[in-house]
Amino acid sequence: MTDLVGFLYPWSESYPENLKVLGNYSPKIYIKGSVLAADSRAVAIVGSRSMSQYGKEIATKFGRFLATRGVTIISGLARGIDTQAHLSALAVGGRTLAVLGSGLDVIYPPENKALAQKIALHGAVISQFELGGKPLPQNFLLRNKIIAALAKAVLVVEGASRSGTFSIATHA
Repeated sequence: MTDLVGFLYPWSESYPENLKVLGNYSPKIYIKGSVLAADSRAVAIVGSRSMSQYGKEIATKFGRFLATRGVTIISGLARGIDTQAHLSALAVGGRTLAVLGSGLDVIYPPENKALAQKIALHGAVISQFELGGKPLPQNFLLRNKIIAALAKAVLVVEGASRSGTFSIATHA
């Protein structure tokens, strides 16, 4: 991934408008890539890390459909539905934003390092965590707030009722 890391504070001109709804919680964010004004109408596609074949098909169809219509796809770079959502947007030349539960230099899961590089070129990889930040369980719940705030809508493809997937829907 590109070594250039930018960061934005809530009072920065380029700070995503959608994050300002978080009020006092609006974090400083680290970015590799670019966040555009058009990203303000993004849709989050989220779901199970252990996706079914049906879940994969739905994530692919919605990711491609929305991306071909200029809608930015947001997800969390996790295995399963998140990865499929990012890949689907990229496959049709669309934009995608990946929100991490770790520092920008600690890609999790590690097998998505190459995907994170592509996302940084065709969207952005975003984190509220300092460089070197480990992918701790509590970080993913905080990450989910950012995903929900950045998105105009959240599509839950599939997930267990007590999963992190539904915490995103709760924050939406």
